[in-house]
Amino acid sequence: MKSIKREDVRRILIHFAGLGAPARVEFLAAMNEYLFASPQRRRVIMHAWKEQGQTQGDGVPPASPDSA
Repeated sequence: MKSIKREDVRRILIHFAGLGAPARVEFLAAMNEYLFASPQRRRVIMHAWKEQGQTQGDGVPPASPDSA
């Protein structure tokens, strides 16, 4: 894993650690759904997450500019 990716993962883990219990449960449920999904279903899930983030503001810490 490139160091820039490690920084992104660290930022996400710190954000996760700061979530309240209900938000952690929601996050873990969504992650489990994604991890056990087929590749086709993963694309649908990811598209839905992106759509939700655009309409509601996703609250995800910004990624490093070089990680895209």
